[in-house]
Parts: sequence; structure tokens; C-alpha cells
Amino acid sequence: MIIKIDSDRAASYAIKTINGLSYDPPMQVTIEKFKRKRTQLQNQSLWAGIISDFVEQGFVGGRLYNAEIWHFFLKKEFLPELPNPEETLPGYQKWTEMPDGSLKLTGSTTKLTTIGFMNYKEKCYAYGCELGIRFSTKERELNEIT
Repeated sequence: MIIKIDSDRAASYAIKTINGLSYDPPMQVTIEKFKRKRTQLQNQSLWAGIISDFVEQGFVGGRLYNAEIWHFFLKKEFLPELPNPEETLPGYQKWTEMPDGSLKLTGSTTKLTTIGFMNYKEKCYAYGCELGIRFSTKERELNEIT
């Protein structure tokens, strides 16, 4: 159970919940600074802006790639390699080791904090600029709608 404590009422609820816990089996309570998960709007802006521009302009080896390929490639290149409290949420893992010792990309932007997601997007922008992509205003327009 996760309780976000952002008011006196939430703190009272947390204390009441802890007081009501049983000791069998023993329980563990962890208190840590709240980390905001990347938002749905951030994710929409990634697809409507950055990835869309990669699909339309991201020539590599003389060819274009679809959105799913770019999304996978950008995650492989720019997601944080290791968990860190500033950028990732608990449970973040970029790679999963397979039985044959190979690594499979299992990391997701859903396990990034809002700061981690902003850093991820900046790396994607920088790479796109290296490819000569001129980023559109689609992302900014999406942000203005909400």
C-alpha cells in the first residue's frame, strides 16, 4: 500500500492505517520523498511530437522507420541504465537477463519520474538534432490544449 502524504488529513489517515496493522505477519513501513510518475500528457507529447518527427524525418542508412521501431530504439539508447532515485521509480529495470545470458530491453517510460522523463526526452531531442530532424510544434500544441 502506498499513501501519499500531502495534507494533515492524509497524514492522519496514514497514522490510523499504521495503528491498525497486525503484527502477524510482521509488517514493514517505508517513508520516502514522493516521486511524481511521468504523466499521461508527457507520454502523449512524446508520441505526438518527438516520435512523430522521427518517423517523418529520421533518415538512417537512407531509410525511414515506423513509430514502434523508433520508440524501441530510443528507449534502448536513452533510458537510464540503472535505477536512480531522481529519475526512476521503485522497480525500474532497463534490462532483463535471459536464460542464455543475453539481455532483453524491458525498461519503460512508465517507470520514470517526471524529471526522468524530461531528461529522457532531452536525450531524444539531441539525437534527433544530430540526424537533422527539425522538431515540430505538435508537442507544444498538445500541452496547450490541456
